[in-house]
Amino acid sequence: MAAYQSQTVRALAVFALLVFACNAHEDDTYIGGNPEHDHCTTIAVGRRATTDGSVMSTHTNDCDLCDSRVTYVAPADYQPGSKRPVFMALRGEYPRFVGRTRGPMYHPVGDQVEDQPMGYIEQVPHTYGYYDAAYGVVNEMQVGIGESTCSAKIWAKPKVAGGHALFDVFELSRLAMERAKTAREAIKLMGDMAVKYGYYSQWDPPSECREEAGEALTVTDATEAWMFNILASPCGKSAVWAAKRVPDDEVAVTANFFTVNEVNVSDSHNYMASDNVMEVAKEMGWWDGKETFSFVKAYAPIEEDKRDKEYFINRMWRVFDLVAPSLKLTPWHDTVLELPFSVKPDRLLTAADVMKLNRDLYEGTDWDLTKGASAGPFGSPLRMDGMTPSARAANLTGMWARAVSLMRTSYSTVIQTRSWLPNYIGGVLWLGQDAPHSTVYVPFYTGATDTSPSFQTGSLHKFTRDSAWWAFDF
Repeated sequence: MAAYQSQTVRALAVFALLVFACNAHEDDTYIGGNPEHDHCTTIAVGRRATTDGSVMSTHTNDCDLCDSRVTYVAPADYQPGSKRPVFMALRGEYPRFVGRTRGPMYHPVGDQVEDQPMGYIEQVPHTYGYYDAAYGVVNEMQVGIGESTCSAKIWAKPKVAGGHALFDVFELSRLAMERAKTAREAIKLMGDMAVKYGYYSQWDPPSECREEAGEALTVTDATEAWMFNILASPCGKSAVWAAKRVPDDEVAVTANFFTVNEVNVSDSHNYMASDNVMEVAKEMGWWDGKETFSFVKAYAPIEEDKRDKEYFINRMWRVFDLVAPSLKLTPWHDTVLELPFSVKPDRLLTAADVMKLNRDLYEGTDWDLTKGASAGPFGSPLRMDGMTPSARAANLTGMWARAVSLMRTSYSTVIQTRSWLPNYIGGVLWLGQDAPHSTVYVPFYTGATDTSPSFQTGSLHKFTRDSAWWAFDF
């Protein structure tokens, strides 16, 4: 009888946790087509910080209703005078795109209507093949991208909303995949296009503009890793950006806050920036022209974001502390400026080590999400975030610790690139569907020409046994 009662209690507890998890997952709702949460983490690892000389980067796509499908976009050749359409891609929800310019997965099905371009730019004679998900991921030349949305002081509207800007980070990442052979080429291309045609990010509702107005990308190739920060220009017709090279023997991380601090434009080996990066800051009164120029100080709303500092700082501290515990860094800081841009790991890292960073839940720290009453009898790490617009509207304060791994992550990646191997086998996209702490990372080589149908199928809105995402979710 006791054994039966014990089994019944366990079954009821599991059922309750599943109900809680499902309800919590559905609570992360969209407002005006945009999620309350879409704040990702991205990590970059230099080649001399890894056991085999790989360059690695990560991305946790922390969007609970985003289109999780992953496909391969084939290389293509174009006639002189061809135009490349630019779409408004600021739509994460399934389907992220409907059209015939990115392969069969995106072809219209049923009553789906094809997306219409916002504008066009000149097309190049040849575009490279690449893996495509919420963003362009990695191309056949081993150029890879990870992403983290950042708050910023300036935002702009796209052309279709009465603004002037043509590009958002989604389209910029795909343009880089199509045209870049190196990380430097990708950064310059994205930056130049944003400056020329205008850059926009979140613009509606107004209360959320600042929180998602900027973007940070890790941009890697087989030899280098970079951090790229970008936001709109004050006129709404251009962009401001800067990039910093990650030292070859170090690890860098961005967790929803700009991290490119000092920018030395005379050091072209380690820095890149738009021509207006200092001019705009000076014109807006955000830099006096005397002290050392800092992109973070100029363009990040540091004071306004101090109330949510744990949301950004704790994740950055955690990644650094995991790879370099000997530094004895602490999370008790007011701004990200008090943490280093990058750190040298105590030991060289493997791809499995980097996957473990994606899976972290603060185990063994005061914020361990698998411990305490809130974790329940089975150590569940599932938590709702605290810094949502709806929570703020209700004047609620406090939050659960924000870990790198989240229950609302739609997919995560580890991109591994290797200079000593041919491009078709040197680049590997390690893809994990659903939350990183419960997923299995599947390798996709850059020389492949397609993904399994199960990775191109399904929506997070509706269960299907044909979808890899739902297999990992359960």
